Amino acid sequence: MSRGIGIRFNVECPHCRALQNVSLVTIGEIMGDSFAECRKCKGKFVVVWSFEVEADVFKCDEKPSDVHCTFSLSEGWDDEDEEVEE
Repeated sequence: MSRGIGIRFNVECPHCRALQNVSLVTIGEIMGDSFAECRKCKGKFVVVWSFEVEADVFKCDEKPSDVHCTFSLSEGWDDEDEEVEE
């Protein structure tokens, strides 16, 4: 079994500006979209999302160091979550 990440958006309807919640669960995705229908005016819209990552390097101080740091994101499964068949 893999772990999911729940995302909850507080979004204003682009048709009538009514505020509402749109929730979804993603498993291993770093970008996606969610189709929604406004609870007030029934207008349809799409919430497009993506994860962005930032990184700073600190040298046991309050100020970040000006050093090079790279990172990458990859999709995959947690090996510990795989079921073992006997």
